[in-house]
Amino acid sequence: MSLGFREDRRRRRRRSRVILFRWILALGLILAAGAYAYQTGTRIAERNVISLEQQNTELRGTLEDLKAQTEAQAQKIAAEKATASDWQARYEKDVPTGQIKDIFDLVQDKLSNGVAADRLQSVIQQIENRRSCDKQQQIKRIHVQTPIGSGGASSTSFSNGAISVAVSGASARNAAGNPEAWFDPAAPVTVRLTRPGGKSVEATGPLPLHPAIVAGEWEYRFTLDAGPRGLVQIFMERCQFP
Repeated sequence: MSLGFREDRRRRRRRSRVILFRWILALGLILAAGAYAYQTGTRIAERNVISLEQQNTELRGTLEDLKAQTEAQAQKIAAEKATASDWQARYEKDVPTGQIKDIFDLVQDKLSNGVAADRLQSVIQQIENRRSCDKQQQIKRIHVQTPIGSGGASSTSFSNGAISVAVSGASARNAAGNPEAWFDPAAPVTVRLTRPGGKSVEATGPLPLHPAIVAGEWEYRFTLDAGPRGLVQIFMERCQFP
């Protein structure tokens, strides 16, 4: 009976050893799997880090390229602005504007109508701000011709018939909106200056109006202003030309 008992104890011990071995083996497998997983994760992480570093390097390179392109574009824009400003300055310097353009157009018109360039040059060289004019102005009044007017004379002459002057304008209107026989002094008028030979100059605008005409060696300068109803006052000054 003691033999059977000892045999039973040996079987339990062997079973315990097998169980312990299995536990140790299982633990070893778990540890091995954990170590493998850790190493695998580490390698993957290292590869990811390397990949991210490469991407970061590439992005920095791209950023530097974009920065260089932006700076080059900014320099190009600045150069183009400088060129545009230079051309604008040249344009403003070379292309006449305002009164200078009016003078330029007048010279072009004279040249196209056959006036010799040396004649224009000579006249321009002789022109000065100081003028030699008659001491006394001539003053006259005339009626302004209107579409329905039938009043007094609407033209006159100055300087012993050297220059004739005619004035026309729009009819004034009454409270009902109907036209009157006299002109409207608030509306533009048209004055025609005619010199011997029939050549004339016209000017249109509101009063006072300041037309002028040249005849021979004289310039006749006029000022037209509103007078009594239906009339304009005309002041004429004669000055040597040029």
